[in-house]
Amino acid sequence: EKTRNVLVRTQSNRYNIENRQPSAPPRSSYSIKMTSPSDRLLSRQKSSSQFDLIRNKKRSSQKLPSTSSASPSTSPADGTGLARRCLSDSVVGKTHRMSFPRTNAAFSLVQRSGAPLIREVTSSIRTKTASDFPPNNEVNTLATCATDPFYKVVISSSGGIRATVEAMEKFKGHDDIQAAGCGVLGSLCLRNGSNQTLIQQQGGLAAILEAMRMYPLSIAVQSSACDALMNLTYQNASNLCQLKETDDAVALIQHALQRFLPPSCRESASSVLESILE
Repeated sequence: EKTRNVLVRTQSNRYNIENRQPSAPPRSSYSIKMTSPSDRLLSRQKSSSQFDLIRNKKRSSQKLPSTSSASPSTSPADGTGLARRCLSDSVVGKTHRMSFPRTNAAFSLVQRSGAPLIREVTSSIRTKTASDFPPNNEVNTLATCATDPFYKVVISSSGGIRATVEAMEKFKGHDDIQAAGCGVLGSLCLRNGSNQTLIQQQGGLAAILEAMRMYPLSIAVQSSACDALMNLTYQNASNLCQLKETDDAVALIQHALQRFLPPSCRESASSVLESILE
């Protein structure tokens, strides 16, 4: 009886397997859509065109600053505003074209400058020097800004030269102030004849030489001082004559050349020494 039941089950299972209907493929949560390269290119162009439309709408909605106070200028068709547009592009750069009008270079320069901040830094140097507090950060800030042609004018007109010289004279025991002060004076008189004269009149040359005497082993002070002497005496006969009249100027520069100075500072020291010995 058991054998008979097993045969019946086997036959019924075989019949079900042979006569069953093909089942549908299992459903997945996502489907992979095969596309040709041309279809992908068309979809990419469509998405880029939509992005351009959105970007143009954003640009058109932005409001540019008013240029009513600017000098009379300049439609793009007439060519008179070419120099002004070029100056604006060189000042603000490509990333700020939406922030400033391209035809208003003066407005761009004002936004670029930190003239009020420079005046505050100069005033802080005077205040700290008068209260016997070393203005390390302020002098370093002037040394950084003095390399810019616009800030050279701002620093010299706001009394930054005299404030720096006073700080160097007051805090002779701070080598960082001496190095930064030499950097300020050297950057201000680089290719600037008026600043050369102002620095010489306000005691800048004597302050630089005193810093070289105080810190003969400091590479930072010696290198900044050599660069400052080079910029201060370049094509300036009055400053060079005053440097020649200093007794130990040659010895100070020769001693600086024995230090491990950067190549540019070594060239500056050699050039000043040759000018003195002529």
